[in-house]
Amino acid sequence: MAPMREDCLVCGKLVPRAHGVAFRDRRIVDLFCFVDRADLASAPINQRLLGVHVLLVDDNESTMELFREALEYFGALVTTADALDGEAILRHMSPHVLVTDIAMSCDGLDTARQVRLLHDETGLAIPEVAISGSRHDRDRLRGAGFAAFLPKPLDPFVLADVVATLHHERRKNSPRGGGR
Repeated sequence: MAPMREDCLVCGKLVPRAHGVAFRDRRIVDLFCFVDRADLASAPINQRLLGVHVLLVDDNESTMELFREALEYFGALVTTADALDGEAILRHMSPHVLVTDIAMSCDGLDTARQVRLLHDETGLAIPEVAISGSRHDRDRLRGAGFAAFLPKPLDPFVLADVVATLHHERRKNSPRGGGR
């Protein structure tokens, strides 16, 4: 059976498997169509994520440090955790966005499941960004309910743009303008 053609929901162009994507209604959106460039251009680059709390979950210390520094450069408040701590942290704080490596020794999808359980219990929606070295995870992540997938190697500017866009969408769609 031939693989299903993956066209961008917004522009209709084919999105190669090697590209990061956002997910909308189980369809893919190329990151170039997803990121709100006009909104991002209004803030200085080091303030793009000012006021945004990101929970970063990874089991590789050097990778986590690199992503943390990149997100903090753009102004984010970053809490870091491994997969087991990430689940516990979600019980005590409500980040605006979760960024997780899904190829950890402890399955990164478990942390995502905890986010959805928290949503079911509290009604708090936390958009989730999956990072993976495998281009073949895209379909599995779409089915798991992730908001976006970013393949490694990762461009920190793209990560910041995706986090900023997800936070902006969350604030726009929240009845209270951003949740807690």
